[in-house]
This record gives sequence, structure tokens and C-alpha cells, in this order.
Amino acid sequence: VAVGQGAAPEGDAPQAVKAAWQRLTRPRVDVLGETPDAWTIIEIRGAAGPGAIGSLITYESLWREDPPDDRPVVLWLVTDIFPDNLIRVLNEQKITLLVV
Repeated sequence: VAVGQGAAPEGDAPQAVKAAWQRLTRPRVDVLGETPDAWTIIEIRGAAGPGAIGSLITYESLWREDPPDDRPVVLWLVTDIFPDNLIRVLNEQKITLLVV
């Protein structure tokens, strides 16, 4: 699922090329879950760290620019390894951690 506006195209390319560029440069959520009560943005990352947390925060912010409805958004991080010293950050950001 693409979120945000993407990079602004530059130059004198045809409009179709500019539109494709903007579409292709939009950030993409790994997995989007939907229930009657909420949207779930899911980041899947091996040996996750601060970058995975940053990605989730970014995706949530971009999602909120143009949400399809008013259901709340929840964030999940799915990984195989996660450092204990970052658990506090997940809790502060209300990100659910799933270690598989």
C-alpha cells in the first residue's frame, strides 16, 4: 500500500512519465491489515532496529494525510531479532512487537 505523495517530478518529461515517477516514489507499507475497528500498519524486518521504528512512524504519519476513513491506526513490528534497549521506544510509540 503506497502512502504519501511521492517525489515531485522534475524536467520536461511527458505528463504520463511524471505521474508514473510520482506514483513509483511513494513509500510503501509492507502489510496493511484491516478489521471493522482499525487499520494495522505492519513492518516486517529481519534483525529490526531504529530504522524499522522510524519506518512505522513515517508510514503512520503519511497514512493520516489521506486516510480512507476514521478508524484508528495501530502499528506492528514483526521481526526475528530485536534489541531489548529499544522496547521502551516501542512502548512510547504504541508499537506492538511480534518476534517470530
